[in-house]
Amino acid sequence: MLIQSSAATMTITMTLAVQGIIDLPAACALILGENIGTTIVANIAAIGNGPLSAASLAYHLAMFHTMFNIINTSIFLPFVTPLAWLARKIVPDQKDQKRPVLQYIDAHLSASIPLALHAVRQEIKSMTEDVSDMLDIVLQVVESPESNNAKLASTIANIEHRVDYLEKEITEYLVQVTQAERSFHEAREIAGLIAAVNDIERMGDHCEMMFRLLTKLSDQKLQYDEEERQQLLELGGIVRKFLHHIIGNIEHPQMEMIVRARALEETINKKRKQMRNAHIQRLNDQRTTVIGGLIFIDMLTSFEKMGDHTFNLAIILSGER
Repeated sequence: MLIQSSAATMTITMTLAVQGIIDLPAACALILGENIGTTIVANIAAIGNGPLSAASLAYHLAMFHTMFNIINTSIFLPFVTPLAWLARKIVPDQKDQKRPVLQYIDAHLSASIPLALHAVRQEIKSMTEDVSDMLDIVLQVVESPESNNAKLASTIANIEHRVDYLEKEITEYLVQVTQAERSFHEAREIAGLIAAVNDIERMGDHCEMMFRLLTKLSDQKLQYDEEERQQLLELGGIVRKFLHHIIGNIEHPQMEMIVRARALEETINKKRKQMRNAHIQRLNDQRTTVIGGLIFIDMLTSFEKMGDHTFNLAIILSGER
């Protein structure tokens, strides 16, 4: 018999004492043991001691138990805040540090290639949504440079870690799926999906790099003027729209997806070229700093590369590749 409840063992102790099986000193020792978790061992050790007056024994034991808890609480009450701080240090908040996991892929699904590929598309959708979240953070910092802080840096680093993890796990899973008997069409789709997760991971890299560029700009005490900021927001907004278009078509691609994707990709390339030329002119006119100008051009290039990877994703998911 093992009992770890002090309330339950307190009742047992009082019963033993009232029946004369143990005396008061032994009962008090038991209560101390019960409050620190040593219950049944102490009770067994106390059996056989002399009796005490049953009339007052229960009262004495109850009072001793009460006073022990009152004194114990009084001693530790001033230390509640430091103990809470220590607990948080020992077991840190895992809210933003959750270990990434696959949400839809299951090893058992690999026996059925159609089910396995559907699960992979769901994971790819989740992965693309993560990249979209990273892009949102980048655009937030472009719009409000003062919002760039350690928390945002930690958030984008954690998402990037998750994207890298998903690329590795999804690729390994697809390689495992290729071991099963498959049709030519399924083999082609598997190869395309492996390329797709690589494209998504590269988009995550570009988002992380743009965040670092913006942090560098802030560290240099530099800011873009309204024209430059609006151009970055415009191009980044088109890329975000492109990503959302793909996310909505990943699991069940529509025929018009590739048409819309091609138009968006062409728009991104055209805008990037126009903005780059305009910015070079600003540099020539000395209306912007050299460091700020180079970062601006790198930002435009990253947005364009994200558009290219998103277009690759559209081609793969639509079955054109």
